[in-house]
Amino acid sequence: MTKLAAAAYPIEALTTWDALVAKLGAWLDQSEDANFVVFPEYAGLEAGLIGATSALTVADETQRCADSADQYWRALSDLSQAQDKIILSGSLPARAADGALVNRAGLFLPDGRSAFTDKTILTPWERRETELRGAPYRHVYDAPGLPRVGVMACYDGEFPLHGRALKQAGAAILTMPSATDGMRGHTRVQLGARARALGCNALVMLSQIVGTCPQSSFADVSTGCAGLYTPPDEGLPDTGILAETALNEPGWAIAHMPTFPDAVSRQINISAHWDEQSTQAQIAAFK
Repeated sequence: MTKLAAAAYPIEALTTWDALVAKLGAWLDQSEDANFVVFPEYAGLEAGLIGATSALTVADETQRCADSADQYWRALSDLSQAQDKIILSGSLPARAADGALVNRAGLFLPDGRSAFTDKTILTPWERRETELRGAPYRHVYDAPGLPRVGVMACYDGEFPLHGRALKQAGAAILTMPSATDGMRGHTRVQLGARARALGCNALVMLSQIVGTCPQSSFADVSTGCAGLYTPPDEGLPDTGILAETALNEPGWAIAHMPTFPDAVSRQINISAHWDEQSTQAQIAAFK
């Protein structure tokens, strides 16, 4: 049976690569026998923070991450193979084929294969403070032993049509790796995750950074949790919360992939009725 784990993950400026690999390995050990694990957006900043003793500028942190991205992904690929888990890595600034900087995460399979996914819609802060570029498209992935998976990086998951496109491409699991500094940001992301679960009739895996890292300009303070969310429907949790960590507490939200009700037994079927929505409104006069 498919078992899923989403991380509420604290980033830190570790002293060596070996320390980072050991930390990631220990976290994977704590994910029990989960087949598929998801780390948060910007968890990969740790690759660029190694050895940092004071706060980096955004530009310096970006370049350090981009220089370290390939080594970080090799470590995650090795861990995926060693622990027999499918891993969605933490994202970090990386260089695209044309040299542009993107917010990129890797999806690693135990057989050594990998794929990469970039954030599409950048936040106002990313647009204002960084050199990052958004990706023009979204992908879904067929990973062995999993339902089809889609990735919505943080802000991407707040836009309904992103989730809808992934659902129409067959995604049954929508991952939402995220990073938010304050409670308002966390609330927006969590509401987006639960709305995508409802509107897409899908399981959404929310993974967020937690805690403080004074050496990082991207994630000096982070607020969040991890959660596995479903529609509140027949055979699923009445609250729509399959598993969830406490706010700002490091750890894993872990649960088995539930069986979703078929069209006959559903109390709701927003995904099937999506095209019945009105796309225009008219002003009505009182008589």
